[in-house]
Amino acid sequence: MLTLAAQALQQTKDPAEIINRLVDAEEVVQFLMAEVDEGLAPEEQLVMKGVAALLGRPGTTDAIETAVDIANVRRTLTYLTNRFLLHVLDGPRAKEYREHDIVREFYYGLLSKRELRAIHRRCGIYYEQEELDPLRAAQHFVRAGDAQKAIRLITDSLTSLLHRGDSMQIMTVLAAAELDVLPLESKIDLHLAQAEALRFRGRSEEAQAVCQQALGQLAAMAPSPWVTSRRAQAAQLMARILDRGDPQAAQSWAQQAVDLLAPVDPQRAGMYVVLASTFARAGRFDEARQSVELALGALGSRRDETYIDALTTMGSLLSVRGDIVAGAAATAEALALAQTLDDPFRTVRLMMNIGLDKADAGALEEGIRYQQDALKVAERIGSLEMQADLCVNLGDLLLIRATRCRRRLPYARN
Repeated sequence: MLTLAAQALQQTKDPAEIINRLVDAEEVVQFLMAEVDEGLAPEEQLVMKGVAALLGRPGTTDAIETAVDIANVRRTLTYLTNRFLLHVLDGPRAKEYREHDIVREFYYGLLSKRELRAIHRRCGIYYEQEELDPLRAAQHFVRAGDAQKAIRLITDSLTSLLHRGDSMQIMTVLAAAELDVLPLESKIDLHLAQAEALRFRGRSEEAQAVCQQALGQLAAMAPSPWVTSRRAQAAQLMARILDRGDPQAAQSWAQQAVDLLAPVDPQRAGMYVVLASTFARAGRFDEARQSVELALGALGSRRDETYIDALTTMGSLLSVRGDIVAGAAATAEALALAQTLDDPFRTVRLMMNIGLDKADAGALEEGIRYQQDALKVAERIGSLEMQADLCVNLGDLLLIRATRCRRRLPYARN
């Protein structure tokens, strides 16, 4: 506010008049912003509106030029930065500019509904095609009134967006979609994406309710390959949601997902992995291993995220059955591939498993370090479910360490 006051006083011929009007103004910030805005040239005002339309996120010169639909704004950006109306940051691509929230709200409020839709559409296209950021593109498309496009961008990249820690932003974008104007197919995709994000956040009951809503909508549709695919996706999601609380129900949903898909369907391998997980939680290890082997057979030469999941499950099954060496080898192969694919979600899960194996093998301190390192990544990507698992594991291992220390205490005293 001091910066705004200084700007207003610097550009007026009668500072005393500004001060007198400021005392009488009910909305001090709005008054100061209006005074500052009055001293800007039309192009400078337009650039300020363009930066405001970036929704509080910093943007490059190219992004701002796209927003305002004019070229060569670098000199204007420099001038506005020198006036302290913009903050400049070193971004991953180039310098980026943003406004203070007070300034952003003022300039965003000056834009008409038609101007906002046009700016957000241009920004959506820019972030989709130029910066290849589907979430940021979706944030703009939903404000441009194209919720279908926003939903499609999110669902096409849902797993990678969740794994980079964007679950809250995903839910915000999906909640902003106007359901009344969406076709049924888009509503179903929206609900499935919401359920997956809720599950990722550890909100299982809400995730189950939203997924059931999608299943109800699918049940009312005529059979088609698209409907079958979404029913299988919803069944798989229900299995994952119920995996911990109700293994028997989870197993039923997983089997339903497998039965819905043709033997050659590429999704089938993933369904087998989910089914294996439900068998393992129920203590049916032979059936779990058989399901993993079916998954590996369906994968063939594919070396992707589903292959990592299959190896991870196989490694856990082998370790549980006492084959520690083979289990460790499968887990190590899975971890190497997860790191190659830059998959933090699966990397965390594997580090957790390796840490437990290390502790079981007698390397307690190494096991604790693995859990601690994995917890840092889980916190960064926002997976509450994994954070809970890791905290439980750490608690157990630290109790073992404390017990050992207590046993050694008499020897230390002697």
